Amino acid sequence: CVGIDFSPSSIRHARERAAARNLSSQYLHEEIRTAEYGTGHHLVMQLFGEFNVFRHEEIVDMLARAYHALVRGGTLLLEPHTFHAVRAMGQGTAVWSSVDYGLFSLKPH
Repeated sequence: CVGIDFSPSSIRHARERAAARNLSSQYLHEEIRTAEYGTGHHLVMQLFGEFNVFRHEEIVDMLARAYHALVRGGTLLLEPHTFHAVRAMGQGTAVWSSVDYGLFSLKPH
């Protein structure tokens, strides 16, 4: 497993969790538009609607690099947002909350 993220705290959290479980996962603090994806992967994931923030040319480049990172028959999993969803988020009221569990919590989510 190789994870790439531009957030230092996300990478630190992932590394700590992997170390606590004795996993050989690798987490890179890099920009996905310029990071090397490597080769031989069975799965490449792009989550949280990130494709929506990049220019068309950048998306084409990232998709090509994802394709070359996959083994034959590998899977590319994308989580894009529709235009309507992005517009609704941009026009919505700003929201802030605090919870005791979630994606970056030590508790299951």
